[in-house]
Amino acid sequence: IGLKRGFQQLDEIYSLAFYQESKKLGSEICVMQPHTVLKNPKYLEELRTNQSSATVSVDPFFTFDYAEKNAGDFWVKQAHSREFYKNNWLPVGSIILFNNLSEKISTRAIIVAEQIILNQIQQKIPVWSESIKLAWAISIADYLGLIKIEASYNLVSNMIDGANAPFIDYKDGVLPVFNKSMFSFAPPFGMSFGDPIEVLATCKMSPNADYLSQISETLLKLRTKSEQTP
Repeated sequence: IGLKRGFQQLDEIYSLAFYQESKKLGSEICVMQPHTVLKNPKYLEELRTNQSSATVSVDPFFTFDYAEKNAGDFWVKQAHSREFYKNNWLPVGSIILFNNLSEKISTRAIIVAEQIILNQIQQKIPVWSESIKLAWAISIADYLGLIKIEASYNLVSNMIDGANAPFIDYKDGVLPVFNKSMFSFAPPFGMSFGDPIEVLATCKMSPNADYLSQISETLLKLRTKSEQTP
């Protein structure tokens, strides 16, 4: 659907809504970016509740001003005013945890996402790559007072530190050895610094990097086994 709409990231929200409607998801849902991995699931047990809730990891750079700069007047045609979204801004990071998520929120997120993307097109500005995060920030804020909303600094750690957070976000990696942007375009259409899994397997300079290295080594072994299977 996202590809047909001209913005493939829409699949993140459409797929969630589809699986909810199909009753194929439980009461606990995690929306995670491709550059994150689960490390410590025990912490997540503390977040379990019968109350409808949304907990997001914090991206300190994902501010209201940053969104306004890149997505223009994104609050146009939304449920609330510019002041409401600014005062109740949610700095959505790479992880969103939902408990007892109402189908209405994911449906609302689809409507919001398409509205803000269309709004950018009408303003003749490039569609912002963070538009889906923006859609989640708006949609969750719209349910303020109806569900428990929390922004947590403890959900995600990066490759450099050794914090025992539930998730590791390896997007920024460990420079100059690994950064996701180093592998954005595969040859011959662009320059790449090799196989990202092979590079990650050599990164062992921190506890989190070592954890990812072990995962990468396992994937490489499975790949080799698969290639050797007739």
